[in-house]
Amino acid sequence: MRESVAVAAGIVADMMNHILEKYKDVHQKVLLTEEAPDVRHFYEKNGFQSCDKGTLVAFAKMN
Repeated sequence: MRESVAVAAGIVADMMNHILEKYKDVHQKVLLTEEAPDVRHFYEKNGFQSCDKGTLVAFAKMN
C-alpha cells in the first residue's frame, strides 16, 4: 500500500511540475488545500511556501 502511495505522489508531482513549467511566466500561483502534515510536506517539498510562514497573507470566504 505504501509503495502505491509513493508512486501516486510521484505522478502528482510530475503533473504539477508540468503545469508549473507551462505557466512559469505567471508569477503568483495560489493553492488552497486541507491542513494535514503530509499535504503540507508535499507542497513545501515542491517549492510552495505556506502563507502562515512567509510574508504573504491569505483570505478566503466560504459559504
